[in-house]
Amino acid sequence: KFIVISGVDGSGKTTKAKAIQQYLTSMGVNVTYVWFRWNAYLSYLPLLLAKIAKLTIFKRINDNVVIVRRYYRCKPLSYLWIITQTIDFIIAHLLSLLRARILSKTSVVIYDRFIVPDKLIDLIYETRVNVLRIPLMKALIYWFLKNLRKGRFILVYMKVSPQTVLRRRSDLPSKSYPYVYVTLYNSLTTLLINEKNTLVLYGDRDLRENLIKTIAFINEKLLSYYKGDEK
Repeated sequence: KFIVISGVDGSGKTTKAKAIQQYLTSMGVNVTYVWFRWNAYLSYLPLLLAKIAKLTIFKRINDNVVIVRRYYRCKPLSYLWIITQTIDFIIAHLLSLLRARILSKTSVVIYDRFIVPDKLIDLIYETRVNVLRIPLMKALIYWFLKNLRKGRFILVYMKVSPQTVLRRRSDLPSKSYPYVYVTLYNSLTTLLINEKNTLVLYGDRDLRENLIKTIAFINEKLLSYYKGDEK
């Protein structure tokens, strides 16, 4: 069983993911937590090319180094980045699955970010390419939504305002960043995800209130899944 915590930076994903992990562990469930911010195997090639072409900028913001990728300035590099990052996601997912099932004997994996919608939105932002038209990405989206419908995945989407993100985060590459990302998240989640196994939480609201809703939702879905009620 996979639980995906999704949302823009500053929405409270990691806090929620850690709280869910702690709760499930206290209930005797074997849980593996996976932070899915960064995965690179084949992607080192476009990273190197982007550095040579000076399409990658390192900004120092409030003692934090922020990486800004401007791959949209080179379309061939944009497509190479999308393809390699997508393949790297598949590799990373398989590796985390191997670790969870064989090494840790885990029954639940919690993903802090995932390919849909998080990495999908990162790629759109970095390349300005409509990744929904790329066959490999379309296949991954179909796979995710199919498993979401079957109950193998639970998606918790942290919806938050740009103003809240600006208040919480001091390491953003620009002031326009949260406005663009929040718009992309809201648009794509509305377009792609309208499933019974999706919970939308408002990150601006009380943490305790959101946590109670999340635990109740997850309890219901896990119980239903393991009883074989999911279709």
